[in-house]
Amino acid sequence: MTHKRYASSLSAGLLATTCVAGLLLQANGARAQQAAEAQAPASSTTMMQAATVAPAQSGQAAVVQRLVQQARFWMQQHQYENARQSLQSAARLAPDSVDLLEAEGEYQSHIGNRDAALDTQRRLHQAAPGSTYESQLNDLLHEQAISQPDLAHARSLAASGHSDQAVEAYQHLFNGSTPTPSLAVEYYQTLAGVSGQAGTAQDGLIRLVKANPSDFRAQLALAQVLTYQPGTRMEGLQRLQALQKYQSSAPVEAATAEKSYRQTLSWLPVTPETLPLMQKWLDAHPSDSALRTHMAEPAGGPPDKGALARQDGFKALNAGRLSAAQAAFQSALNLNAKDGDALGGLGLVAMRAGHNEEAHRYLEDAIAADPKNAAHWRPALAGMAVGEEYGSVRRLIASGQTQEAEQRLMTLARQPGQSEGATLMLADLQRSTGQTGEAERNYRAILARNGDNPIALMGLARVLMGEGQENEANALLSRLGGRYSDQVQQIEVSGIMAEAARTSDSAQKVSLLRQAMTKAPDDPWLRINLANALQQQGDSAEAANVMRPLLTSPRTPADYQAAILYASGNGNDTLARRLLAGLSPDDYSPAIRTIADEMAIKADLASRLSMVSNPTPLVREALAAPDPTGARGVAVADLFRQRGDMLHAHMALRIASTRNIDLTTEQRLAYATEYMKISNPVAAARLLAPLGDGSGTATGSAMSPDQRQTLMQLRMGISVAQSDLLNQRGDQAAAYDHLAPALQADPEATSPKLALARLYNGRGKYGHALDIDLAVLRHNPQDLDARQAAVQAAANDGKDNLAMQLAQDGVQQSPMDARSWLGMAVADRAVGHGDRTLADLRRA
Repeated sequence: MTHKRYASSLSAGLLATTCVAGLLLQANGARAQQAAEAQAPASSTTMMQAATVAPAQSGQAAVVQRLVQQARFWMQQHQYENARQSLQSAARLAPDSVDLLEAEGEYQSHIGNRDAALDTQRRLHQAAPGSTYESQLNDLLHEQAISQPDLAHARSLAASGHSDQAVEAYQHLFNGSTPTPSLAVEYYQTLAGVSGQAGTAQDGLIRLVKANPSDFRAQLALAQVLTYQPGTRMEGLQRLQALQKYQSSAPVEAATAEKSYRQTLSWLPVTPETLPLMQKWLDAHPSDSALRTHMAEPAGGPPDKGALARQDGFKALNAGRLSAAQAAFQSALNLNAKDGDALGGLGLVAMRAGHNEEAHRYLEDAIAADPKNAAHWRPALAGMAVGEEYGSVRRLIASGQTQEAEQRLMTLARQPGQSEGATLMLADLQRSTGQTGEAERNYRAILARNGDNPIALMGLARVLMGEGQENEANALLSRLGGRYSDQVQQIEVSGIMAEAARTSDSAQKVSLLRQAMTKAPDDPWLRINLANALQQQGDSAEAANVMRPLLTSPRTPADYQAAILYASGNGNDTLARRLLAGLSPDDYSPAIRTIADEMAIKADLASRLSMVSNPTPLVREALAAPDPTGARGVAVADLFRQRGDMLHAHMALRIASTRNIDLTTEQRLAYATEYMKISNPVAAARLLAPLGDGSGTATGSAMSPDQRQTLMQLRMGISVAQSDLLNQRGDQAAAYDHLAPALQADPEATSPKLALARLYNGRGKYGHALDIDLAVLRHNPQDLDARQAAVQAAANDGKDNLAMQLAQDGVQQSPMDARSWLGMAVADRAVGHGDRTLADLRRA
């Protein structure tokens, strides 16, 4: 979910420094969220969204359950580092959850940490003795304890046709005749080859299928075993035929079922009952001369043991058990060194394991061994190249090279079979980089060919929500039916947040964000947006209340990230350091890593400043290192700003911003923001000038939506600050010239209106100034900047009673805010209460 940047109002006396600090904080928060999404594989985007943003469900148990589900998803994909992070987040919430303990034991066993898994097993037994969770973990640990050489020996015996001995070997592994879950299918397949045990094997497989009808591996095994016996062969054929329909959800089983179906046809006698089946096959496969021969001269025979081994290999491969698949394919090769399918299977195993050179060799050997079936393996070779290309694209995106990534995706989209996947990835990239028009066109192109593509439906809905086209977006989401309910809710929330981002009306923004919070109360990015909107309208106390759960008791990595960004953006380095200490470095986003680096730079420099009388050499030394993001220059300047040493703060920024001729967009925005904090809008404007309007026409590289938003807010702050400086010098005409672009860019924005009122004050037109200030205040009574300005304007216009009423309302509303007491001092001075004026100033 994209969360928009802060948009703080400008205080008359602070020249936009608070506003710009909030803007940088919000931009970093958006980058943190986008980085988390970018790390997920393209095929699992929705899962990653469920991980990085806590689901909008009530209760801690729901959050834990979702995190555990996601960890299991990552384990299925063999992405164990991602699984670890999900389990770590769940453990922070409920370390003794039995579901979590079972998943932790599964993870520990997968990565080979058996001691830790056994310890988790003991904890699970104490927490839930005799539970399904304990049984599942016990089975898994027992399987992990099985000797792999002994298992390979049992499989070798089975593949070579020594079924009796193989069954004995399996039962030795199981300590009995009850197989462990992951080995049950291959055990019953082997048992079916033992004289007199076919019925027992069939019963075992039937139990597996009934327990889990979606286990296509068991379904295939049962169908194949049924074909081995004449009395059940026709039932087996029917099951094999049914399995061929599942090409999208179980492609390996469907393909194997087709091969088994063809093999079984050759075992059938040619009768009036079987002839139609054979003829139907020939109609679809007219080049099958072997079956034509069989129909003319029927001949049966026993099952091909090499084929059985290959089938085991493909089933294991589809289940993700690479070592089992490799052993099965190798068994087939031991029987026939020129077995093209076995060689191809080994190529797929190597490909899945990431051994591309080995995979190429096996696939090429498979083509050479069986040229007639080369078409089976050429797509795999082509697919390897495509997979490597997608991996390259993801690396480019992660490193920020989005233009090159776009070009690669456009090239991929023109390759046969890659149009939809590459175009979808391109559209997602364009949406994330603010190219909403291009993204919309690509999403619509995908839906024109495949109207049910859920990722395209959700992607286009996100774009339309962001543009305010809610009706069409909701119509798209309705086509998903009841699917993806969590993601649909997130998109709906993103629409509300986009609407909030489009308005400069802080009261309306708060109202919209509160509405979104009712839908997604656990979303840390939504919470930080609401807090800043409250700060914008002057309600700092309520903003602190909104952020308190994250600042005091963060639970997930996203909670920590949002809290760190908020603390850092508000200048609370102490709190930011404490929160950083609670977040694993593995969970650092680029934005958080930048803050951590800034804190380290500040700490190191501060420790050495106490030992020198002249800081200048230390400033130059600190800025000698590369500063690709601008974080180093900002950290050094901010340290001196916080110490009140503006001379060296300016020096640090001047050195950092002039060190390279070609500054990046990120550097320009960072340095300009810091310049605004030290009240130098002229230097900030000079840094931003080469960026143009943010479209990329000036720099050659389009800015992200968050960067463009930061640029817009910075320029508004600069216009207001420069106008105020000229106004203070008495040059109201030039001041208005600087202010006019901001007024035109956003007529509803509060800060330019208040600056215009200050211009009227400077020209002695106090009534005009008061009218503007009161209009802003009527619209948002919580805006303390507007209230303070209205009190001053009323006093200047001789309306002392109004000034006093406005000031008293402000003190009653926000007694802890200095601006309230500054307004009270103005009112008391206007009515001649000198003693009270001094007391007001002391309280401020």
